[in-house]
Amino acid sequence: RATGMGWFTLGGYGGFALGPLLVTPLLLAFGLHGTVFLAIPVILVATAIAFELPRLRTFRRFDQRQQPHAACLHDRWRPFGILTMVVSLRSTAFFGAVTFLPLFFINVLHASPAQGNGALTAMLLCGAIGTLVGGRMADHYERRGVVAFSIATVCAFAAILAVAGATHVDRLLVLVIAALFGFGISLSASVLVVLGQEYLPNRIGVASGVTLGLAVSVGGIAAPLFGLLGDRYGLSAVFYAIAIIAALSFIGALFLPSSRPQPSTLEAEELSVA
Repeated sequence: RATGMGWFTLGGYGGFALGPLLVTPLLLAFGLHGTVFLAIPVILVATAIAFELPRLRTFRRFDQRQQPHAACLHDRWRPFGILTMVVSLRSTAFFGAVTFLPLFFINVLHASPAQGNGALTAMLLCGAIGTLVGGRMADHYERRGVVAFSIATVCAFAAILAVAGATHVDRLLVLVIAALFGFGISLSASVLVVLGQEYLPNRIGVASGVTLGLAVSVGGIAAPLFGLLGDRYGLSAVFYAIAIIAALSFIGALFLPSSRPQPSTLEAEELSVA
């Protein structure tokens, strides 16, 4: 299940990675007005989805056939609340890195804008690989362990990036660190969505909406706060802050219970009688 979600998440990370590669030449050739060309892939994908809708609707009937089994399982809101906090903090760290990594390369490491966008692309491409690896890991090992390991690497590599900026380490080495950061943070991307669905087996839509949607929005809202921090204390301080936020997310991940589905009270009584 986590492997399948890993392939799904790969599309999101692939889009993030292609973004800088598409936007940079458009801006250089046409200025800000060149971003209008980004409507082309959006229109193509929307058209493809429109043609696929009849087939996609067939999955709803399949889900309804599975509903009686899901109804026997108990929704666990407290673990889901902890998970939401973990996802929100992780998303904040992710968006902070995505927003300020190019600026970090340009202003701190004195790289060109193209090199800064290249570093972001490298981070996100390694992230795309990490989603697949993390999904496979979560299907073979405890999902909570994969999440904790992923966020621990985020904390470590964010701190290393901050130190590298303060000590003026070679740009190539910082590029490798950024790529490892992207790989590490993406290990948990698909696993967190699956955990949410397993904590709320009767409300998979709500679980997916929160883990994929609400938490991402929280991360985006935090980006201006990172900007204020960077303006006052420098961009290295931004990555120190990202490391601290990742550490808080890691602590929350340690309190996540097992994702093994829990039977409802009625089913538990039936099992005890049997």
